[in-house]
Amino acid sequence: MVRGKRDAALRDVPCSFLGRRAGELDKRLGISPLPYARSGRNSVTQEARNLMRVKVRPLRRRGKNLPRSYVYEAPAHVGELSVSEARDHELARPVMRARLLDVTGTEADLLPQLSDVELIWVRNNEIRLKGIERIDDMDVAQSWSVEVLGC
Repeated sequence: MVRGKRDAALRDVPCSFLGRRAGELDKRLGISPLPYARSGRNSVTQEARNLMRVKVRPLRRRGKNLPRSYVYEAPAHVGELSVSEARDHELARPVMRARLLDVTGTEADLLPQLSDVELIWVRNNEIRLKGIERIDDMDVAQSWSVEVLGC
């Protein structure tokens, strides 16, 4: 029953509160804290970040469409998908940026980052993203076919 009490309370709590002060919510509800609440970091965000394992297939090379037969025969890049707002220093403005990160925890990019990323569609466990990738000081169009893997 305690879990139900926490879940009901979380529906009305802003996400920013959960990330910084999850322990305070548990105290207010009179329940034992979750294991991640003791770490003092924004563990809610870190826990959620680890769940988006994906396979990514780039649909373009240097801005030109690749044949579909080539796209789906070539091996996919497996990693963690991260989409967030970040400052682009060359453009001197914030942009939405998609990154495919190595799953080993090094946070190395497996593919060039997509800037000004947009969601085209979501269907079942597939996502299509489009954006601009920077290669050799040149910005080119890119699209990613993303398959969400099990957690």
